[in-house]
Amino acid sequence: MRYLTNEDIEIKASNLLNELKAMAAPIRVDAVAHRMGLLVEEIPLGDEISGVLVIENGQGTIGINKNHAPVRKRFSIAHEIGHYVLHRKESELFIDKKFAAVFRDNKSSTGEYRIEIQANLFAASLLMPRYLLEKEIKVLGLDLGDDLILERLAGKFEVSVQAMTYRLSNLATSLMPSF
Repeated sequence: MRYLTNEDIEIKASNLLNELKAMAAPIRVDAVAHRMGLLVEEIPLGDEISGVLVIENGQGTIGINKNHAPVRKRFSIAHEIGHYVLHRKESELFIDKKFAAVFRDNKSSTGEYRIEIQANLFAASLLMPRYLLEKEIKVLGLDLGDDLILERLAGKFEVSVQAMTYRLSNLATSLMPSF
């Protein structure tokens, strides 16, 4: 598997949004999938499975857990789009278990974990594009300790507060030293 930097993944997500002219928050991730020719179906997957991507004869189908919260479903769709964009040459089946976060450990350098980390970053970049976050932060200001601002940002982008917190933390430390 080719190593992609965080910046490479950010650019791929941004290019996709620009290509599809999806430039406003919240990103209509279901419409993005549809315009890419991907089918999205809500299906019962059990408590531990968030989403699946199956590619058959070049056609991608995303299955998302119909029992999950709307923000989780949106992230799952974006995550599976990430697999499709970044990894479809690697496999035709991706099954993604529910998780809170992926931290570095002795397993995270394996290919399997790397593709999950990359799909997570792609999903975050797709749902919370850097340029749209910068615009909102200029209006609201940024204080990672201010729960109200985090809730307002999460609501605007239709993501969980936890996802927004991770995204802002990652941008502040790795991409946007001016934060």
